[in-house]
Amino acid sequence: RRLRAEVWVPGQGTRTLHWSQPLRADTLAPGRLARAAIVEADLAATAPIEALRVWPAALAADVDLLQTVPDAWLGPQAAHTRAAFALLWQRLSEPMRAWFNALFWRHPQRLWAFVQARASLQHHHARAHGLLQHSLDCAQRALRLAAGDPSVDAEVLIMAALLHDLGKADEYRWDAAQRRWRLTLRGELIGHRLSTLQWMTEALAELPLASRPQALREMAVHHAIHACWAPDWVGLRRPRTPEALVLGSVDALSGQIDLIEQCRARGAPAGRYVPALGTRVYWGLGASATAT
Repeated sequence: RRLRAEVWVPGQGTRTLHWSQPLRADTLAPGRLARAAIVEADLAATAPIEALRVWPAALAADVDLLQTVPDAWLGPQAAHTRAAFALLWQRLSEPMRAWFNALFWRHPQRLWAFVQARASLQHHHARAHGLLQHSLDCAQRALRLAAGDPSVDAEVLIMAALLHDLGKADEYRWDAAQRRWRLTLRGELIGHRLSTLQWMTEALAELPLASRPQALREMAVHHAIHACWAPDWVGLRRPRTPEALVLGSVDALSGQIDLIEQCRARGAPAGRYVPALGTRVYWGLGASATAT
């Protein structure tokens, strides 16, 4: 039996893959990985593609997407990243999972970019996989900060933390000529906040009403992501919910701690001035005081 599937290949775009060998009925089940060959005139028929994700046409809310991608997509800490995400995923309801998966199900290049992208050009988490690391860190810190607080909706907080910078997946590009990272056209003209809002709204529109989160919970997630301390005339709203206040706090903390950790990892002396923070940073003061 000859089978074919449309898949997205990093660096190559969408390709039609063909299988000429017999396959069991469960081979293409959600979550399975396939090794296939591109069949095109300009490429060798035996050229292998490693561990491509084969997704069914219908969106599945029970699939943890980070369990389905190759280790190379997630970097050297792939196992740790998958485990951290899985703990968060388990705390989401089916409607929230459906919303999350709808963002990537028909946009595999967005999933690849989300787990690969940096979180900034020269600020915090400015490295490969930095966006995903920052998002996971924010979600973990947010849950710890809100633990035992009955006023906080945990899954609204998780969704907002994981997706608050999603638009950065299409905000930066590598300029080979100048050998540096730069803003994309979308990054320059739209920005990651509006990109995130656009993608999340489009993802909701793909879901049947019965599969969507309640309207007030959708609004709570959007507010937590987009609320910020900006002048009212800008059109944005100040944080007015517990989830928005918690996320705003841990978002700043995650970025600042990463900048401090970068200094320490490079062997910089404590008390070094960090331009991004506008001040000197220190670490180990408690340990030093204990030692003396």
